[in-house]
Amino acid sequence: MDKKMLGKVKDALISDRLIVLLLSFLLVSLPLVPYRYLPSISWLPNPLNLAVGFIPLILCVIISLLWFGKKWMEIPTFLYQTQMARVLFGMLLVGLCSSLGAERCVMSLAKTLYYFFTGGLLCLIVIDLCKRNHLYKDTLVLVIVTGASLAAIWGLVEFFTGWNPLRVSIFHVENPAFKRLIPDPWFGSRIIGTMGHPVAFGAYLVLVLPLSLIVGLRSNKYSIRLVGWVSAALICCAILLTFSRGSWVALGALAFMWIYRYGPKYVIMILLFFFFVTVIGMADKNVGDMILARLQDTYENYVLNFAQATRIQSYGHVCLIFSGNPVLGIGIGMFRFEVYTLRSALDFSSPLGVLDTPDNMYLMLLAETGLLGLGLFIYSLLTIFFHLKKFIKKSSGFVTRHSAWVMILAFSGISVAMISSDALYIPTTRITFWVIAGLAMTVGKQVDQYQKADGSHM
Repeated sequence: MDKKMLGKVKDALISDRLIVLLLSFLLVSLPLVPYRYLPSISWLPNPLNLAVGFIPLILCVIISLLWFGKKWMEIPTFLYQTQMARVLFGMLLVGLCSSLGAERCVMSLAKTLYYFFTGGLLCLIVIDLCKRNHLYKDTLVLVIVTGASLAAIWGLVEFFTGWNPLRVSIFHVENPAFKRLIPDPWFGSRIIGTMGHPVAFGAYLVLVLPLSLIVGLRSNKYSIRLVGWVSAALICCAILLTFSRGSWVALGALAFMWIYRYGPKYVIMILLFFFFVTVIGMADKNVGDMILARLQDTYENYVLNFAQATRIQSYGHVCLIFSGNPVLGIGIGMFRFEVYTLRSALDFSSPLGVLDTPDNMYLMLLAETGLLGLGLFIYSLLTIFFHLKKFIKKSSGFVTRHSAWVMILAFSGISVAMISSDALYIPTTRITFWVIAGLAMTVGKQVDQYQKADGSHM
C-alpha cells in the first residue's frame, strides 16, 4: 500500500472514531440532560441560549458532515445497495412533499429535516460504521445501556427519596419551554426521571431494556454479564414505577415473547422478579395508591366516559384530518395547529397543550404524512424484523442468534409502546431508536464469523 493510500485509510479511521465518540456522548447525555426543556440562562447571549437547547441537533449535524466528508464519493453506491437507505430517503421525500402543502410550510420543512438529521440519517451512518468495524457495535450497545441504566437509577432515587432536582429547576410550569409541551404536569408519585414525562421515560426504557440482555448473556466474563442483568433489573423497575400503562403493556409483551423464545424455564424467574418488585412496591403506600388511581382513571375515562376522553377525541380529530389529506397528510409538526383550527370551527374549547397529540405515533404519522408516510414507516419496521428473522434462521452461533432475537424484542416493545405515545417525536427516544435500527441492520454474516473466534461480541 503506497503512502497516499495509507494516509487515506488513517484519516478514515480517525474520522470513524471521532464519529463514534460523538455518538457515544450523545447517547449517554440524551437520557440524562433534558436539552429541550433547559431554561434560558440570564448571563448568556440569546444565540448561545438557543444553541444549548439544540446541542443534540448540532452534534448530529457534525456527525453527518464528518460522514459525508469521508464518504461523499461512495454515498450513491452505499445508498443504492442499502435497502434501509431507500426506505429512509423515501420517508424524507414524503415528509418534504407533505410540508410543501402545509399551512406553515417553512416550519414543517424545518421539522422534517430536523427529524431526519436526528433520526434516519444516523441509522445509515451507524450501518456504514458497523459494517466496516463490528467493534463499534459493541461500543454503542454498551453506551446505550449505560445511559439508560443511569437514567433508571435517577428515576428509582426519585421515587424512593422524593428527590429530583429537575422538578424544581426545570420541570415546572414557570419554565416556558416545559409548559409549552406539558401545561399540566400532574404526575403524583410517578417517576419522570430526566425526561420530564413518565410516558416518554417509560417508552425510552422499553426500547433499551432488551439491549441490556445482550450484555447479560453474550459475554464470557461473569462481571460483564452481571452488569447486564443488574441493568435489566434497574430498567424494569423504573418502567414499572413510571405507571405508564402503555409501557406496562409493552413490558408484558416483552416478557411473553422472551418466554415464547426461550421456553418455560424463564417463567419462574420472571414471575419471581415481578413478585419481588410487587412486594417492595406494595410496602410503600404511594405505590398502592397510584396503581388504584391509574386503574380508576382507566375505568372512568375509557369505560364510563369513553366518548368524552381527550385521547378518544384526538383519535376523532385524526380521522377528520386524514379524510381531508389521505395521501400526504398535513405536514410534519402541523397536527396541533390543525386541531386548534378544527376545534375552533366546531366551537369546542381547547386549553393550551390539550389534544396537541393523539398520543399514538402511528396516528400522528397518518395525520401528518398520510398513508404514504405511515406505510413507509411500517415498511421500515418490517425491513428490520425480516432482516433479523432471516439471520436467525441461517445463523449457527447461539450468541449472534440471541443478539438478533433481542433486537427483535427491542423493536417489538417500542412498537407496542408507540400505540400510546408519539415516542419518535421525543429526541432521546428518536435518536436511540434509529441508532439501534442501524445496529440491527448490521447483524449479519461478518459478525457471525467473528463470533466463532471470540464469543464475547455480537
